[in-house]
Formats: sequence, structure tokens, C-alpha cells
Amino acid sequence: MSEHDRVQALLLEFTFGTLSETEMMYVASHLTGCDNCRARLEEYQSIVDALALVGPESAPSPDLERRLMTQVQESIAAKPVEPAGPPASTPAAGFWRRAGSVWAWASAILLIILGLITLNLWRQVNETPIVESNEHMQAIPLHSTNNTSQASGYILVSDDGQRGAVVVDDLPPLSVDHQYQLWLNRDGQGTSGAVFSVDDEGYGLSWISAPDSIFSYTDAGVSIEPVGGSPGPTGDKVLGCSLEK
Repeated sequence: MSEHDRVQALLLEFTFGTLSETEMMYVASHLTGCDNCRARLEEYQSIVDALALVGPESAPSPDLERRLMTQVQESIAAKPVEPAGPPASTPAAGFWRRAGSVWAWASAILLIILGLITLNLWRQVNETPIVESNEHMQAIPLHSTNNTSQASGYILVSDDGQRGAVVVDDLPPLSVDHQYQLWLNRDGQGTSGAVFSVDDEGYGLSWISAPDSIFSYTDAGVSIEPVGGSPGPTGDKVLGCSLEK
């Protein structure tokens, strides 16, 4: 597995600040040079913001804050600085333009990191109970129904059960005439919660739409369906979870 793949596998937990300090530093270092991972992190953040997930206030340790700042500064120092613009531009001017740009995104990353450390919602998948909660939301892991598959995901639900999102990773990309569909099940009946596709790396996300509180359903599953979705589950189930507390 490449460094890029390892970091992408950690981004969900990085978003909620539940990685170890070593892993936080590792991911932060990668983010300073990877546009793709930064874009995915922004998507996760947009879900968190829209669900109004606010964690308990808790400042990071001074030592971790110092080391994170050092990590960002070292990443900036390691970047080659080349004169930019027309020949009339001086090397010094080119340096400060580039340095200013680097500091802009590096500072943003650092602020994200320090903010995320205040949240403590998720743990490693093999240590996570079926439903882990705090006063603001619940993060429910989706597990592969095929022991040979590495696919996984989460259902994020607001505390009132009225808003939610599904995030998946490592699901096989489908042909153009098929999509994945999330089902919310109750009393033997499946209600469609989302229809979505994944990218070439098997990553996808979608908001959940349901007529009732998501917590009123007993379990959820993801199946392969014709493009646009089906009235009821017809294809193979690839992910599943319990919604019962």
C-alpha cells in the first residue's frame, strides 16, 4: 500500500481528531503536499459543518501543537523556491509571492488540525462499538458483507436523527448503468436513503434522505442497483450495519 493509500484510509478518523499523535503528524505531513487528500478532507469537513457537529472544547497539548507547527514549517522550508513571473521580477519578489501562497494553505491546514484535535468521536474500526455517540451525533460504521472485501464506511447521523450522510471507501467502481443504493430497513421493508456512485478509488459520499428519523430504522445496507436506484433492494448487498442502540 502506498503512502497516499495509507493516508486516505486514515482521513476519516483524522477529520475527527481521533488518531494517535504519531498518525496525526504523519497525515498532516502528507496533506501539505497532496491536493487530492486535501480535497477529500474538505469534503469530510463540509459534512461535519452541515451536520453541525461541535465537539467538546479541549485544547491540544502544547507539545503536540509545537510539533505540528514544526511539521508545517519544515514542509514549507523543503519546498523549492523558484523565481516566478516575467524576467523583470526579482528573485526576492518571487520568493515572497511563493512563500505567501505556501503559508496561506499551510496555515489553513494547521488551523484545521488544531481544531480537529478537539473532537473525539471515532476510534479504529476494530475498536469501535456498533454505535458510538456523543451529545451531537452518532458515527455508525458500515462493514463489508464479503470477508474478502476491504470496503468500509460510516453513516453519520445528527443527534435528532433528521440529518445524515453516508461515506464509503474501497467499494469497486461500477459500470455506467449501475449505482450503489443505501437502504434503511424496518419491519422487513427497505426505504431508499441515498443513491450514489464511487470514484476510481472506491470513495463516495451522499446525504441521506428519509421520511422518518434515521434512528427509527433497525438496520441499514448498501446494495448494487440499476442507475438511478430501485424501489426495493434487488442487487448484492455489499455493506451493512445495525441502527439499534
